Amino acid sequence: MQHITVLLTIIILLVIGFFTLTAVIVLMTEDPTKSNENSRIELIKEHRKQFYKLENSGEVYSPPHKSYSLRPSMTNARTRLTTTVATTFSTSTLPDLITMPTTTKEYQTEATTHFSSKKPFRVSPVTVKVNHTIFHGLERMETEKSEIKEEVDVEIAQLHLTREIRAPSNDKISTLMIKNSYLYLPLTTGDILVYNLSNYDLVTTFKTSLSFYRIGFLGQNIVATEIRKNTLSILDEQGRVAKQLKMLYDSKDMQIYEDQVYVLSRSNQDIFVYDKDLILKNTIHFKNENQETCNVILPTSNGIYVSCQSSILQLESSGKIIKKLKAPGGSYSLGIGLFKETLFAAKRGEQEIHAFDQETGEYKIKLVNSGRGSAIWSCLAFDGNYLFALEYMQNIVKVFLLP
Repeated sequence: MQHITVLLTIIILLVIGFFTLTAVIVLMTEDPTKSNENSRIELIKEHRKQFYKLENSGEVYSPPHKSYSLRPSMTNARTRLTTTVATTFSTSTLPDLITMPTTTKEYQTEATTHFSSKKPFRVSPVTVKVNHTIFHGLERMETEKSEIKEEVDVEIAQLHLTREIRAPSNDKISTLMIKNSYLYLPLTTGDILVYNLSNYDLVTTFKTSLSFYRIGFLGQNIVATEIRKNTLSILDEQGRVAKQLKMLYDSKDMQIYEDQVYVLSRSNQDIFVYDKDLILKNTIHFKNENQETCNVILPTSNGIYVSCQSSILQLESSGKIIKKLKAPGGSYSLGIGLFKETLFAAKRGEQEIHAFDQETGEYKIKLVNSGRGSAIWSCLAFDGNYLFALEYMQNIVKVFLLP
């Protein structure tokens, strides 16, 4: 009896071992990708939802009732990227703004969206080229219609290019100044080229030991700031440093008005005022709530103008903002200048200048150049009926006859 029990136990163990071994063999020979196929598909679907879904949105897209402005990273409701010839996406208010070069392959994102009233819409990763600038990702931000309406009530006049001035050595021109019908072009190498504006002859080259960024005239002396140096220097008639101040901040622009030196700091919201001995007399703080880039200042009898990204700020000496001067679609933070009670502001990226009434701030006229391509007019100056604009990227001073 005992032998029969042992035999039965052995048989049971053998049967169990057989089924166990069979199960192991099946698992080892099964395709591992198939076992996780369902979970992988679900994961991909979830990722797509994270990239392309507009959260908490229930309304149906109806383009006639909403306007959308172009921002870095933006697309239409259904994003479809093809590569063949160049395909252009646009809205009714922003024609032909996005151009996407393509080949024969087609890439499609399932980004059918329903727009919510407040939230931005972002699709990523996609790369587009807008006005010669590369943006990664697409985004749509809803804005007021008034911000992108066309300029239908403003006069448009043509700028007439009469001359281009280049540095003989092709050294970098940092800024430009006009005084007593002489044009001063400081170079980053430390030289100042002086031109007679009656015939545009190079009169002299003023040599110094500085690496110029901005210059101005304080009586017969030159006041200068330098590239990558927090110094404010006064030069004598021989170009030697007569006095120098070490500033405790990084500077952007420097202008002189009524024997006072105004320096805009890189904080984009502080202006420091010094007397003719470089003694600090006042600090002007102004509100820059959107943390915009502000690059140029212009002190005048009507206050201090500050060229920022979306507008030109007009400040009191206390820093209080009197008004904001801007045109539909305007983007600034470049050269500004005052001529015949009119404030001129260069538009970023365009060969275009917006003119505002100095008293009222009203947008009066748009001056355009017929030349093609983008432009960075970092400095503006006037002599007679001529406008001088420093094209910073091309390192050229362009001379225009005003209309």
